[in-house]
Formats: sequence, C-alpha cells, structure tokens
Amino acid sequence: MKNKYFPDEDIKINDLYFICYMIERVARHIKQKNKYVVNTIGRDGLYHLISCAEVLHCENPLKVESDWINDYELEKEIMILLLLIRNLLQSFQRPLIWAQYIVV
Repeated sequence: MKNKYFPDEDIKINDLYFICYMIERVARHIKQKNKYVVNTIGRDGLYHLISCAEVLHCENPLKVESDWINDYELEKEIMILLLLIRNLLQSFQRPLIWAQYIVV
C-alpha cells in the first residue's frame, strides 16, 4: 500500500501495528467496541491516519487518543450510565416492596 501524501513511500507494517494499537486504546477509553471506532473514522480517515502513522509514532499516545476522539467525534458509551440509573432506581424500589410485607 502506498502512502497517501508521499506516493513513492510504502506503508510499513509498524504503521499498521500503531494504528491497530491506537484503535484499541481509543475504544477502551470511550468504552466502545473497536468496530465502532473503525466505522466512525471510515476508510478515508483510516487511510489518512495510516499515512501519517510514521509521524504519529513520535507523539504522546494520550494526545493522539484525545485528538482522534475530538476530530472524529467519537462518543462514550451511554449504556453504562443507563445501567447505573436502572440499578439506582431498583434499589429505591426494593425498600418499598419490603415495607409492604412488614406493614401487613
């Protein structure tokens, strides 16, 4: 595969490993699946990122991670928040159920 910005250069296997590592890192940070990150970034975005991977190797991974999240508008999973709210509501309803048995 040829580099998008430097057609005379090939993309190296280390560039691919770096992109896979960053996809995994971003997915873990936002608590989403890798598939979500890849599909949201898209083919053109991934081609851009893999072409720039040789430069991105030198940057702080935390900065690259936050840049990807902001640039590609990746969102955290809200399912965890919904589960916490549901569990909280259930914990408030349980004492009411027990109170009915105690009163009778």
